[in-house]
Amino acid sequence: MPRTPTAFSDDELHAICLALQQLDARHADNRVFLRRAFDAIDHVAGRTFGETVYRRLLAVAGIARAPSTRTVQAVLAARRAEGKGGATPEVAPADRVRALVQRELQVALQQLAPLPSNAPPAPATLRADAEADTWLARHCERLEAEQPQLRALLQAAEARAAAADARVQLLAAQLEHAQASMAARGREVATQLTRASADLIALATRLEGAERRRAVETDAVRQAFREERGQLVARVERLEKDLVVARQALEVYRRRVGGNAG
Repeated sequence: MPRTPTAFSDDELHAICLALQQLDARHADNRVFLRRAFDAIDHVAGRTFGETVYRRLLAVAGIARAPSTRTVQAVLAARRAEGKGGATPEVAPADRVRALVQRELQVALQQLAPLPSNAPPAPATLRADAEADTWLARHCERLEAEQPQLRALLQAAEARAAAADARVQLLAAQLEHAQASMAARGREVATQLTRASADLIALATRLEGAERRRAVETDAVRQAFREERGQLVARVERLEKDLVVARQALEVYRRRVGGNAG
């Protein structure tokens, strides 16, 4: 159900719409309808309004008729002349439920048995009022009797909410501690990784230097081996030449020895 700019509770809007719809079906004359409709709105809301609010309430209730501005103003002027145009104080908050139920009952009774303004109330209306007052009193007594139980339920709910809030705060503290621990552990791991990376870089540098030294030493060994091999080859060649000379000398010596023997 749409709400009007002026503040109304859902119960007030429901009662107003129901009353306006019943009056719309009962009264064909716009002036009579508007007069009773405005009275019903004032009874339910506990205060009077201007033309704009009344028209909006008629639209909210789904009233199809569209009375002219002259007709509406004439009805409002007649109500003001009778002293019904001034604002009345709103219902006190502590008695709002009781006053709302009583107004709805009064509106319903007036719609069921509309009476002239100068006629005394009928006995049936008085009995209905008495029954309504009795029902309202019993209803209020039942609500007052249920208040301790409702307060106990409210206190239990508040206690559960407080416990849940404490649990949430504890979990939040634990989560914050875990996050701090994870952050510290992350920083420690990052430091270790940085240190390990630096150590690996230093090791790689040392290995690269060792590789260069090994290459230099290997080249030196190869060079020395080649030089020693050349020296050995030259020595062998000299020895072979010396062996040839020795063999020739030996042959000459043998010949000389053989000639002397003959």
